[in-house]
Amino acid sequence: MRARFKLWLLGGVALMLPAAARAQSAVDLDLGSVTAQGSAGLAQMPGTAPYEAPSLAPLNATQPTSVVSQQSIENNFSSTASYSDIAKLTPSVSGTDPNGPGLMENQVLAIRGFQDGQYNVTFDGIPLVEMAPGGDPNDFAHHTTAYFMDNDVGGVDVDRGPGTASTIGQATFGGTIAVQTKDPLGQVTVTPTLSYGSFNTGLEGAEVDTGPIAGTGASGVLDFEHLESSGYLTNAGQERGNFFSKFIVPVNATTVLTFLAMVNRTFQHTTLGQTAQEIDTLGDDYGLSSDPTSQAYAGYNTDRINSDIEYAGITSNFADNWMFDGKLYSYAYDYRGFNGEDPNGDNPDGTILLDSQGNYDSYPNDVPGQVLRNSYRSYGAIARFSRAFDYGDVKFGMWADLQHQSRYQTEVDFTQGLAYNYAVNGVGNLPLDQLIHTQTTTLQPYLQFDIKPLPGLTLTPGVKYAYYLRNFNEPVNTDLVDANGNLIPVGYIKAYHAILPSFEARYQCNPAFSVYAQVAQGYLGPNRYTLETTSGYDPDLIPETTWNYQTGFAYQTDKLALDADLYLVHFDNLTVSHGVGAVTIATDAGDAVFKGVEGEATYNLPAGFSVFGNGSINGAETTATHEPIGEAAQFTANSGMIYNKNNIYAAVINQWTGGHYDNNGLSPGNVPGQWYDPYNVTNVSAAYDFAGPNPRLAHLRLKLDVENLFDARQIIDSIGTALDGVTPLYFTLPGRSIFVTASVPIS
Repeated sequence: MRARFKLWLLGGVALMLPAAARAQSAVDLDLGSVTAQGSAGLAQMPGTAPYEAPSLAPLNATQPTSVVSQQSIENNFSSTASYSDIAKLTPSVSGTDPNGPGLMENQVLAIRGFQDGQYNVTFDGIPLVEMAPGGDPNDFAHHTTAYFMDNDVGGVDVDRGPGTASTIGQATFGGTIAVQTKDPLGQVTVTPTLSYGSFNTGLEGAEVDTGPIAGTGASGVLDFEHLESSGYLTNAGQERGNFFSKFIVPVNATTVLTFLAMVNRTFQHTTLGQTAQEIDTLGDDYGLSSDPTSQAYAGYNTDRINSDIEYAGITSNFADNWMFDGKLYSYAYDYRGFNGEDPNGDNPDGTILLDSQGNYDSYPNDVPGQVLRNSYRSYGAIARFSRAFDYGDVKFGMWADLQHQSRYQTEVDFTQGLAYNYAVNGVGNLPLDQLIHTQTTTLQPYLQFDIKPLPGLTLTPGVKYAYYLRNFNEPVNTDLVDANGNLIPVGYIKAYHAILPSFEARYQCNPAFSVYAQVAQGYLGPNRYTLETTSGYDPDLIPETTWNYQTGFAYQTDKLALDADLYLVHFDNLTVSHGVGAVTIATDAGDAVFKGVEGEATYNLPAGFSVFGNGSINGAETTATHEPIGEAAQFTANSGMIYNKNNIYAAVINQWTGGHYDNNGLSPGNVPGQWYDPYNVTNVSAAYDFAGPNPRLAHLRLKLDVENLFDARQIIDSIGTALDGVTPLYFTLPGRSIFVTASVPIS
């Protein structure tokens, strides 16, 4: 496979860099989140507490926000890490990669108990509205290993709130994980990278920075990455190839263009967890079987994923006191998945095939399975205008997105080379379980004022209109049948909309200290599964909304970086699900309350040392019955020590995640009410930059990353059940892993 991916990476340049793009550029615009620009001074000065802080609240924040800088990412994470691993370094974020860092989709990544699909993920300000391949479409979930790799990330902001009116996305009420891609270096540089470590993991990459391109002022970066790993879980390997390019082109003194293109190819063997019996008898690292007569055979449980994202951006001071930020973008995800009918359960083998004469023949020893295809593409535009006045700014703009999606699932016989299996069900001429075509349209115009009535005081009232149209057509779903056994086709066009007000106040008490308060409403349109009933679909289920009340402060000096906040979130129309036969239906469970306290601190000690800690105490429960909300960790904590001096970087980070109840009905496939104990993981990183023997060899860097130093392996969660709908499937912490990375910038 390595040879195939290397050939693909070489071909990726031709595919993703048309002639026009090679000569032009990109600018890294953050178009929807609070960023660290207000604290850029100390935060970019090595040796200060804001610079050394693993995560940091910016001085210009108007809601609880934590920023993980590029230097923190490069020093504290392995080269295989995904954005979900980075986000866990901030307060109130919980989740894990069961197969090792970045070697599998992160399971149950949550912010304050808000689960994936209830918060935004953006790349350079573009909201990714994704359709999860293993679950239902239109659930706004995200794929942590499908897009940018660690080396292409220039920073991650975790906004724990709905943001201002200008914050765009389908799930603003749960917050935003905003990923910024890195900018080109200032000089011509080629940086090869090699990494090897536990689980037979190898990564090869090469970054090419053009420096200023003569006669244009443009600069660019191209990055090629190939990753292959056997994974912590047995027979659950992954292989990724990734190409990334970004070009920045100054047009004149007031206008800059940005062009970005990324292509990712992933092949992986996938497990959805292990039963308690499998963990007891086969070990906590059991993933898939090597027996081709088993439904759990690794060769039958695979994912092939192709994804890409492209945008062209512009930022311009096109007139006195006027600024425009805009992007035109497209992104796509194409998933083809194979799985045994019941890899972890007791569903017996056996298939029924159709012969050439049209007769049904039974094959009792053949292995049954499924093929799932899910693909979508989005096209969108973001336009932002701002006008500066003596006493503040007026900001207005719009986000528009159109997405097309197709999805189908069929029953097959793996023993007979994917022949159609009619043992489970038959629809027309094919054993089709599900066929879906959907189109979604999103519009979000906004108007916001930044009013500065007094020196240091900024008041930010605003309003956003959220419009979401779902055109849904599902002619086949074998779980939906009438009393006579006939299929119930589903089709509807339904629009959801809301007017979302927000108000923020921030006071810069002095250059080192600021305080803020926020009141804002969040909104989430219904997921597809929430519309399902035993007789079809109910498009009139009330959308979920939140009212967010938050206040906090940020303080930064060269010796100390400190921030803290309090939050209270009223969750209206909490949607919960439960099974009725083979169908998962949803009901309105009333209201819920999320509340807590969060904080971060980094202090500089003498001789290059720093100590830091961040954490949260979180609570989430229904208001009527005080039932705890599933996946809401009771607390989170990161603490440790950093040494950064004399070309040496070393850090020890201890991460605690509080106990939580299992998913209690917020989505299909869960183990309601089960409790999971707190867990603790200690990570160590160390790097040394050698002075190059040649002036053109800037530095050779050797880096060591140890994940889960003390080899904790307890059960941490379940995301579903076996085919029987009863037997839970668990994930454990991945065992200790060690990775060594070498890179050398050649300039």
